[in-house]
Amino acid sequence: MYEDGDYESITDCVEPMSHLGSFDAIRDRGVYFTATGDGKPIGCGGIVLIDDDEGEIWLRLSKTICKYPVILVRILKSAKEILDKTFGFKRLVAKVQDDFEPGKRVVRFFGFDKTDKTETICDVQYRVYQCQAF
Repeated sequence: MYEDGDYESITDCVEPMSHLGSFDAIRDRGVYFTATGDGKPIGCGGIVLIDDDEGEIWLRLSKTICKYPVILVRILKSAKEILDKTFGFKRLVAKVQDDFEPGKRVVRFFGFDKTDKTETICDVQYRVYQCQAF
């Protein structure tokens, strides 16, 4: 379960899939989850509703959760299934830093395709990936 402050509490994060800035800006527009280890957040993510047909997936993972790749994949698959059953989006997007290979592998693993679109957020270039709903 996601709780206020989980996003900000992950200070040793590997590159997040999308820079959200303040979580307050998206709080009421999506569904979020947190993975914990030793009683503290080690990863969180969710989906932000763009419109009735599209959602944007984001992740913020600590270096700690990356020590458990099998658990991480199980968490992500479960979250994906829950989100699909809940919303039934036609399209999902994710933004990954152009030079962050692990992030690219994650989104491709879940069926996202690279688009020609890029976005610059806080002076960092992100590639937009898109997939049809799960």
